[in-house]
Amino acid sequence: MRATAPAAAALFAICAFACGSSVAADAAAPAGSADELAGLWKAKRWFGPFARGTLVMQRTGATYSADMVGHTVPVGLDNGELSFSLPSGASSFRGKLLRESAIVGNWLPPHSLPQGQIYASPVHLRPDGRNRWSGQVAPFEDTFTFYLLARKRPDGSLGVFLRNPERDYGAWLGVDRLVRDGNAVKLIGKRAGQKQEGEAAVGTYDAGSETIILNFPSRGGTFEFHRDDEQAVRPCS
Repeated sequence: MRATAPAAAALFAICAFACGSSVAADAAAPAGSADELAGLWKAKRWFGPFARGTLVMQRTGATYSADMVGHTVPVGLDNGELSFSLPSGASSFRGKLLRESAIVGNWLPPHSLPQGQIYASPVHLRPDGRNRWSGQVAPFEDTFTFYLLARKRPDGSLGVFLRNPERDYGAWLGVDRLVRDGNAVKLIGKRAGQKQEGEAAVGTYDAGSETIILNFPSRGGTFEFHRDDEQAVRPCS
């Protein structure tokens, strides 16, 4: 899938901001302070879909069946359209048989929680014996990524630049800074049109594993951020 203009702009902003900044953690930062979290962090989650691989469709008389990921299910036929769904709504298929040769259609995974929509993937099933067709299902990889760049400001606060290349969700949140109270951390900011600041995300910091855990309920839940400071010294292209 080609990156959208907002996503491309988000990646460019991360690169420019990182290349123009020193984002390595301050070795002299006192333990337990927000300054200890200065640097570039990255979190990435994979949300599926799990249904993928070889799809086999078989015709027996006037009926069709489909075999995929260990499930054999009946295939509906309505006005020339072939369709079926895997158990528990795991995914579904819609397609047509082209003149007794190939079956072409789309693979429809479940609604993506972080992306907020369904991404259809093309499927091409070729003849594989008498009344039999097979092919590969390679659905859209449903991933969601955050980059969090934290820098200490002259006023002592820890300014934050949060970006999400898939949906530019970080920019939409309008995050301004990170605050820390013991192991508790919060991202503070305000979205466009809001008059007052609020909590954009809350979570914790585990000093032992150097992991920031932040919760984004509308984008799939918790994300674990780990240091990605080496990105800051790579040339931007």
